[in-house]
Amino acid sequence: MAFKLPELHYSFDALTPCFDAHMVEVHYTKHHQGYVDKLNAALADFPEWQSNSLDSLVLFWEQLPLAIQQVVRNNAGGHWAHTFFWNGMCPGGAQVSKSFEAVITKDFSSFENFKELFLQEAAKFFGSGWTWLALDMHGNLRVYSTPNHDVPQRFGFAPLLVVDLWEHAYYLRFENRRPEFLTAWWNLVDWNVVEKQYQQASFRKDI
Repeated sequence: MAFKLPELHYSFDALTPCFDAHMVEVHYTKHHQGYVDKLNAALADFPEWQSNSLDSLVLFWEQLPLAIQQVVRNNAGGHWAHTFFWNGMCPGGAQVSKSFEAVITKDFSSFENFKELFLQEAAKFFGSGWTWLALDMHGNLRVYSTPNHDVPQRFGFAPLLVVDLWEHAYYLRFENRRPEFLTAWWNLVDWNVVEKQYQQASFRKDI
């Protein structure tokens, strides 16, 4: 079974002013598509692994033949993280609910403190990677960054929200002004999706 680029639930021009249509088109049809194509190519000669889910590949790539471990790690991770990234945004963003704001406040003192911590973590992260809001195995919310295309579930975290820190995500418009990009991206977060991810996590404290 070949992996495919997931369909976006909005048009290329729907994420302005943070992303214009050209930025989204290049990011989605060139970069994300590239990870999908390279993942399929890596698995082409290993039919016994082609039926594995994307979740399985990002978690257990070390069990693959040595010759394709790193290429699967990089490209399965890139495919998974980008899909999560696209799904976590919506045109104009969506407001956080009072109930989920209370969950965030419990671990970060206030929603504004969380926002500041998240954006600072993403701004200072060196190189290419991702900054996540994730739930740890003790049910605590964490702001956590991973390099390259590593994903939090590899380290025992349940991802809830992510921002792409690779330069291809923002350089066409923001050049080297990552903090400016992050401020614009924040206004696109779909907090309904983030809360749904939280509700589906198996190690929430309130279960």
